[in-house]
Amino acid sequence: MFHSAGWGVRRSSWTEFEVECAFAELELLPLDPVVFSGFVDPGRIAVLLVALEGMGMPFTVEFQDDEGREHVHHSGTRPRR
Repeated sequence: MFHSAGWGVRRSSWTEFEVECAFAELELLPLDPVVFSGFVDPGRIAVLLVALEGMGMPFTVEFQDDEGREHVHHSGTRPRR
C-alpha cells in the first residue's frame, strides 16, 4: 500500500519495515493495530494522519515533536494541537 502511494519502503527486520516520504520516516510494526514510530514533520502530522486513515486500517502513530515531547495518536481519534 505504501509503495503504490509513492512512499519509500524497505524491510528493517524479519517482520518490520521502514516507510518514508518527504515529511515522515517511520518504523512500521505489524501489530494489531499497526504501530508507526519515528519522525514526522510536526507541521505535516495532520496530512500523515489523513493518509493513514484513508488506508482503512487501524493504527497507532508514536512520534516526538521538536521539543522532544512524545505524542501518540490512535486511528479514529483527532490529533491535539
